[in-house]
Amino acid sequence: MRKSGLLLGAAAALAVLNIAPAFAQQKVKVAYLRAGQLVTHWHAEKLGLFKKEGIETEIINVNNGPAVAAAVASGSADFGWAGAVPIVFARAQNQPFKVFATTGLETSDNWAVYIIASGRSGVKSIADLKGKTFVMNAVGAVCELQMRAHFKKAGIRFEDVKTIIAPFPQMAPNLELGNGDATCPIEPFLTQMQLGGKINPVILARGNVPDMAEKKISVPADAYFATEAWLAKNQKVAAGILRAVVAANKDLASDMNKYRQYLISEFKMPKEQADAVSIFMNRGDQVARAAEWQVLVDAMVDVGMMKQKIDAATLVFNPAN
Repeated sequence: MRKSGLLLGAAAALAVLNIAPAFAQQKVKVAYLRAGQLVTHWHAEKLGLFKKEGIETEIINVNNGPAVAAAVASGSADFGWAGAVPIVFARAQNQPFKVFATTGLETSDNWAVYIIASGRSGVKSIADLKGKTFVMNAVGAVCELQMRAHFKKAGIRFEDVKTIIAPFPQMAPNLELGNGDATCPIEPFLTQMQLGGKINPVILARGNVPDMAEKKISVPADAYFATEAWLAKNQKVAAGILRAVVAANKDLASDMNKYRQYLISEFKMPKEQADAVSIFMNRGDQVARAAEWQVLVDAMVDVGMMKQKIDAATLVFNPAN
C-alpha cells in the first residue's frame, strides 16, 4: 500500500507540473529545393503536426530536382520533395523511387510553372525565343518539359535556344544582368520578377503542358518521394508525413495571410510582393494517383524526354494502404 501511495503521489505531482511522458521521435532527413512547398513544411513544424506523428524532420537544401533525386538515391536524405518531372525521369532510368504524396497538381486554371521573357528581350511569343538564351533550372526537370511541350506547339525546337542552368532563386538576377532572355519561374519568384521593376516580364506560357483545358487533364507538378526500400520499412512515417502536410495546407487555406507571412519572414519578400503572389497549393488529399501521373509520363514521351513509357502504377505508393 505504501509503494502504491508513493506512485500515485508521484503521478499527481507530474500532473500538477504538467510534465508529459517523453516519446522518442523518429528523425528523418528531407531534401528540398527552395520553393513555395517549404511553407507547408515550415507550417507543419510550427503547428507541431510532425511531432504529433512521432516524426522529427531535418531539411537539406539543394539547388534543383535532380539534386534532390541524387540525395534520396544516395541515402543522404530519407525522402525528398521535388518537381514531378525529375522523379519520373529518375524512375525511367531504373531508380527505385515511389511517390507517396502529390503535393502539387496543375489544372487548367491553377498553374505551378510559367515561361516568361524579359521586357528588354523584345520577345512577345514562344516562337520569338528562337535564337535567344533561356535560363532553365536543370536538364531533365520541369523547365525542360515546359520548353519542349510549348516549343513543339509553337513550331520551334528545344535546340533552337541557347540554355544556361540556374536554380529558381538565381533566375531573376540572370535576366536582370542580361545573361538570359527568358526563363521558367515558379512562385514566389515570378511575383518578385513582376514587381521588382527591373525585368518587366512578359508571360509567354503557363503550365507544364499546353492546352490542359482542351485536353481535360490535370498534371502533377511536385511531390514527396522516397526509395521503395525506405517506404517498405517506413510506411507509417510516410503516412504521418502525408497527414501532417494535408493538415498544414488545410490550416493555411483557412487564412492565406499565414502563408504570406512565411514569404515575408523566410523568403524576405516585401509585403506588397507577398500579398500579390499567386499561391499554388494542393488543397486535396494529396494521394498519389497513377492516372494523374500517367498523364505526365505520356507528355514526357510525347516531347522526346523519354523513349519509352513507364507504367505510372509502378511509380505511386499510398502509405495509407
